[in-house]
Formats: sequence, C-alpha cells, structure tokens
Amino acid sequence: PPAMSRRLLVTHALPYANGHLHLGHMLGYIQTDIWVRAQRMMGNEVHFVAADDAHGTPIMLAAEKAGMTPEAFIAGIRASHEADFADFHFSYDHYHTTHSDENRELAGLIYTRLRDNGYIAKRSIQQLYDPEKRMFLPDRYIKGTCPKCGTPDQYGDNCENCGATYAPTDLINPYSVFFYVWLDAPVGYLASFKALCDRTGLKFDDFLGAGSSAEMHHFIGKDIINFHGLFWPAMLHGAQMRVPTALHVNGYLTVNGAKMSKSRGTFIQARTYLDSGLNPEYLRYYFASLLNDTPVDVDLDLKAFEERVNSHLVGKWVNIASRTAGFVHKFSDGKLVDTFDAEHAALWQSLLTHYEGIEALYEDGEFAELTRRFVLMADLVNGHIAEKAPWTMAKDEARRAELAQVCSFALAAFRLLAGLLKPILPATVAAAEQFLAAPIAGFADARNALHGHTINAFEPLLARLDPKRIEAMVEASKESLGAPAPAPETAKKKPVNDTAKPAAAPAVTDAPATATPVTIAIDDFARLDLRVGKVLACEFVDGSDKLLRFELDAGALGKRQIFSGIRAAYGEPDKLVGRNVVFIANLAPRKMRFGLSEGMILSAGDGGSDLFLLDADQGAKPGATVR
Repeated sequence: PPAMSRRLLVTHALPYANGHLHLGHMLGYIQTDIWVRAQRMMGNEVHFVAADDAHGTPIMLAAEKAGMTPEAFIAGIRASHEADFADFHFSYDHYHTTHSDENRELAGLIYTRLRDNGYIAKRSIQQLYDPEKRMFLPDRYIKGTCPKCGTPDQYGDNCENCGATYAPTDLINPYSVFFYVWLDAPVGYLASFKALCDRTGLKFDDFLGAGSSAEMHHFIGKDIINFHGLFWPAMLHGAQMRVPTALHVNGYLTVNGAKMSKSRGTFIQARTYLDSGLNPEYLRYYFASLLNDTPVDVDLDLKAFEERVNSHLVGKWVNIASRTAGFVHKFSDGKLVDTFDAEHAALWQSLLTHYEGIEALYEDGEFAELTRRFVLMADLVNGHIAEKAPWTMAKDEARRAELAQVCSFALAAFRLLAGLLKPILPATVAAAEQFLAAPIAGFADARNALHGHTINAFEPLLARLDPKRIEAMVEASKESLGAPAPAPETAKKKPVNDTAKPAAAPAVTDAPATATPVTIAIDDFARLDLRVGKVLACEFVDGSDKLLRFELDAGALGKRQIFSGIRAAYGEPDKLVGRNVVFIANLAPRKMRFGLSEGMILSAGDGGSDLFLLDADQGAKPGATVR
C-alpha cells in the first residue's frame, strides 16, 4: 500500500444463520460495502470480513423442523447468504462462519484471558433447568407469563407489554426457548479475519494487538449499540486486545412508510428482489441517497424508488453518454478533443469544484449528500447539452468543431460522475469504464478529462426500472407466506424492522379506496385532534424528491412545521400559501433528517401525482377543531 495509507479492518453485523436475508438486513450491509469500496479508491489498505452467526437455539429448532442436522442447515443458509451478497456486488476479502475452529479458538482465548485477568466472577445463582435438553437456561432465554401484568409469552428478564423487570424464577408457567451465546457471536469478526490471515499471510496481531496502529470499524444496526459500545470493547480490553476505532450505526428500514409487512408484501427477501429482475444497483443507489452519518431510519418508498432510479441514473447520468457518444464516433472516429475551448474549460472547472470533497463525504458516511451533489452536477451537464443541442449541430458541417467540444465535454463529465458513483454502482461503472476505455482506480483518476483519448462504441448501461417488476416483487412476497417462514430471530439478533419507528406518515393508503372500511368506535375517532391550519410557507425539501415543507398557522397551538409526501402532486408549492388545510395536531412529532415534523396534513387520492389536499371551507379559522 502507499506509504501514507491507512490500514483498516472493516466488518458489519453478522447475519443470523436461521433464515434468508431481507432488505432490512441489506440496508446496513450495503452501507458498509459502499464505505469499503470508497476507502479502497482512496488508496487505503482495507480488509473487509464478515461471517454467519451460526450458533443458538433458534438454529437448532429450525434445523429440527427441517429434518436436518444443525451443521447441514447452517451450511445451506450460509450458501444462500453468500449468493445474495455476491449478486448485490459485495466486495468481501473473506466470508466465514462462527461455527469454525478459529471462532472456538478465539472465544476460548478471550474467555481465558478475562478469567486470568480477574474479570470473571463466580457466583451461586438460581437458574431454571431444562430436563429434556439437560441444560441450565440463561435468564434472557426463559419465557412465561409476566408476574406483574399477566401477559403471556414474555422473556425471563423483562415484560415487553408493561415494562416490568424481574427474575426468571418469578415467571408464571416458565418454559425454555433459547440458549445464550453472546460471548461467541462477536468473536466471529475476529475469526473471519484470522481465517483471512491464515490464507494470505497477514499478521493477526498487527490489527488486533493492544498497541495496533491499524483501525477497526464495525457497521451495525442501532438495536445493538449497547452490545458493541459497552460489552464488546470491555471484552476486548479485558483480553488485552485493541478496541474498535469507530461504530457506524444505521437505522431501521420501513417500506412505504410502515413496518415491513408480510400481508402487504413488503417483507421482501433479498432473493425475491433479485428474482423479480430488479438490478441490485438500483437498491444500492436508493439506499445511498437516504443515508448520512446519523442512525436515521430509511423508508423504501417503492414509487419514489422507481422515480429516483429512472430520473437520476437513467435520465440524468446514462443519458449524457447516450446523447453524445454516437456523434463522437460518427464525426471524430471515437476520439475526444485534444483540449477544451474557453467555454468548456470553464464549465469543466466548475464541475471539478463540485467534485471536490467527495472523499471526505464518503469517509463521513454522507452518502445522501454525495447523491445530491451528483444530481446537481448531472443537471448542469444536461442543461448545457440541451442548450447546445448537438443533434442540431450534427446537421451543419460547419459546426463540427463545436459539436466535438460539446460531446467531449459531456463524456468527460459522464466519466467524472462515474468516479463519484463507483463505490455505489460498481458493476455499472465497470461497464462505463469499458465503454470509455479508461479505468477509474481512484477518485483522482476521474478528474482526467481524457483529452485526445479514443473511446469505444456506446452500449446501453442501464434500463429504466419497470414498475411491473416492483409489483411482481410485492406479489411474490405475498405468495411466499404460504411457505414456512424463516425461524424468528432471537433477542440477540432481533430483525432490524422489529422496533422500527414509523416514518413520516405518507399521504397514500395501504389499500384501494374501494376496500371495505374497518369499523372503529367513536372513542377511536375522538383520539384524533384534527385542526385547521393556514399555510404560511411551503417549499421543496433539499435532498428529497417526495417531500414538501409546510409552515402552518395553527391558531392557539402556534406555528407548526410539517413535512408532507405530496411533492409529485404539487409542483409549485408557493401557490399553496394562504390555503386552509386539515392536519392531525396530536400526532407525535417525528424527527427527520430534514427537521422536526409536527403533525400530518390530510390529502386524498391513490398516491404520487394523484393526491389532493383537503380544504376547510371559508370562515374556518386557523387552529379550529374539525368535528
């Protein structure tokens, strides 16, 4: 590696080996791979490892249900996981399993060092015993009826219904479910790296020794911060090993503004996505466009997903090359100009100014800002192409030199954008590199305008996303309900969507308007505080192609800021100023990456551009209650 390069060991949370990957898992995993690829483009020495978390009672139960040995079961799940990761273009240096000699050796080493260093205490405790399994059961993996509120099926240390804490011996009718394996699980990070070291000759202690100058980065979901921020560093410190350099934490995934749902077809497995004919890089880009350096929850709005892919990637980026490459081959034998004229030199410098700092944005995990900058740059280039109209120039032989300037600038800009996108779209950018006959090894390479360079013939790089494929994916996810679902994840490996906070409530409904309404009691309706709000300001939200930001006069309630997903229906938000709208005033405030949303504005329609704000009649005052 270069003399000044950093040495990085990078991991992500280990997928549990009792079921297939779903898109909630893929959110954090894709975030990790993008960061890793960017670090490599910066010239750093990166070792990216992961493993299946292959121990625990849920796996034993799932294997028994499948009529298989646990070893055979986890081997099949591991093959499934590795196939999904490969098809989503993950760039692991090694993928392993906690069911390995390396994991056994390192878990034993860490335990022994903790014991010898005085960090393990011996105590006599009361513990429930399973005579059938002939095993004592840790507290967290006992279930029974809560002794405080009587709710059945609660864990042995706390009740999820009333929040009470207690000893497992206090449970009513306790029964065994799981066996605890936390000490074993995170050691999988080290075991996978140990296997890589044994294969390649890397020195394990150079990265894991207490005095190591290398960096260790863990990408995790926010549901396991306590384990990785407290217990894991304590284990490593007590075992005389180095502690993590940084934790990179992602939020939860919702789909269409709600928790992933099997009944709605939004609990989508990674393989279902792929089998529906959807390009994996579409999802990589969409997730990147919403991720930043905070553990923000991400909503996979399927309509916005379609629109963003077709607009940003196909309409803005690929379109640059498709509209100009043919002219370069037809009139210049595929050769770009030797130098830019004054106009295009100035435009090129403007693009380079926008390109500055992308390494820092990747380093900080500010992927949403990167994609915003990508769109800004692409719009500048497309605006120039539209202004110059090379298709018109091509008809005038006297304008050949001008045509060559426009097209050469456009293709240099296309390559600059490819450099920005490479960690996000590795396969598509590889195809672009072949078309341009110019690899992009690092971010600096893309700054080369390729003067006098000869390119290959252009072939389509990306197809528009067909909404029918999204519909097919949703339907396939519904159909999969008939098959046995993966075994439920344990508390140690809780599915990332289980405790997801709801995203900003969308204006669309989950069911068609013709569906039979669900009957509610008058008390249910009375819980909603519906008010009239006068629009004081309304504007687009920078970084979102779905939201509008409203500022409402809510009378005695004061001013309210509300983000509403109706941008597609109202392209001129300033024209909404002065209107009276109806909003839910007692909806819990929702902290979004754009600001705090303090309610929900009501509208009717099927979604997208088919949405209509509900108005209050003349005479209604701001803050008036809707009855």
